[in-house]
Order: sequence, then structure tokens, then C-alpha cells
Amino acid sequence: MKRILILLMITCLLPACAPGPGGGPPGRGEGGGPSLEQRVDRRVSLLASRLHLSQEQAAQLRPIIEADMRQRQALREQYQDLPLHERTKKLSPRLDALTERTEAQLAQVLGPEGMRSYHELMSQLEDGRMPRRPPRYY
Repeated sequence: MKRILILLMITCLLPACAPGPGGGPPGRGEGGGPSLEQRVDRRVSLLASRLHLSQEQAAQLRPIIEADMRQRQALREQYQDLPLHERTKKLSPRLDALTERTEAQLAQVLGPEGMRSYHELMSQLEDGRMPRRPPRYY
């Protein structure tokens, strides 16, 4: 369950939206949030910098992360009309399975030590010990 919360938190740092019909500006999701491509770029960039990944490893992570984000979005859309308690009950096992599949794929790229670092990073994000974005100074 903790893994689900971690991945949901990361996935939901920013609204997960595809451009809507007549939606926002080009390259932006519905409501002006970042597009899927922008969110994937941010996630890969975060992992590459925090886990000290090579360019090759970062490139290998991109399709894994994109598929994970697309599948999570599809699941959220599939159950969006259900009341919260029913939605949670139906989503939890599916998100658990998705998390396990995604982490198995990540482990093939990162290896055991990389996965330990990955889990530590996810824990820091969950606990709020690491800022999600650098502060902006105006």
C-alpha cells in the first residue's frame, strides 16, 4: 500500500491531464497543467539527477515511466464516477499490480543498488523531506 501511495503521489504531483478538446494552450494539459510528455520529462530528470543515472539508463526509463503514467491515468478515468470509497476499493489492487510491474521493469534498468536508492528517494518524497521543485525566487 505504501508503494501505491508513493507512486500516486509522484504521479499526481501535477494534474495528470491530456490536452482536452478545445483545452488549454499547446503542450499543456486540461486546465493548464503539464502534458504527459512534460511530466515524464520531469520524472526522468528527477530520477536521473538523484540516482546519478547515465544517459542510457535515463533513456531506458522513459518508456517505462510513460507507460506507468498512461496506465494510472486510464485507471483513474475508468473509475472516476464511482464514490470515493468504491473507487479506492477497486483501484487499490489494480494500482498495486501496476506498481509491482513498473518496479520490476525499473529493477532491470537500475539493478539492486539503484532500486534501494529509488525506494529511498520515494520515501523522502512521501515524507516531505525533499522539495518537489526548487523554490522560485522572483
